[in-house]
Amino acid sequence: MSRIDDFEAFIAIVEHGSLTAAARRLNRSLQSVSRSLATLEESIGVRASAQDDTPLDAERSRSGLFPAHQARHRGN
Repeated sequence: MSRIDDFEAFIAIVEHGSLTAAARRLNRSLQSVSRSLATLEESIGVRASAQDDTPLDAERSRSGLFPAHQARHRGN
């Protein structure tokens, strides 16, 4: 998977609240979405989630990558 796919997975996890919901939305396997999240976390040195299928901690998601994505896509 590409770096863009990793970011796409992260955004889907935040928007849909879990790895399973994100995988369904992206039409990818749960393992693939989990791997993308782990790769992204490793590359930026930040842990965004508990790495399981519990809802993503909204506080952590608001403090990192997700606000930057939202700012770029407002008004579309």
